[in-house]
Amino acid sequence: MKALITITAIILASINCSKASVNESQLTYDKVYNTEINISVEHVNTGTSYKVTDSEGNIVQRGKLKSKDKISIPTKDLKSGTYSFEILGTKQKFIIK
Repeated sequence: MKALITITAIILASINCSKASVNESQLTYDKVYNTEINISVEHVNTGTSYKVTDSEGNIVQRGKLKSKDKISIPTKDLKSGTYSFEILGTKQKFIIK
């Protein structure tokens, strides 16, 4: 069974609307307004490994699923560019501005 990935943004201020947008099936986040990205996963067991890679394939974050449904990625440590989140062979690309 493939993992189902849903990515959403946490808004810095509730007055501002999310600065995430969809561009050619890639989500784009302005890290000024989105301090972290929450990734919801379904059909994935706690303890499953995940990774975030940059456009050159370098791993910039890795970890294991601690709760059965959510992973948070802080955007402050990510430079502007394209990234991929991967868990159980399922990838989702996103852009940080």
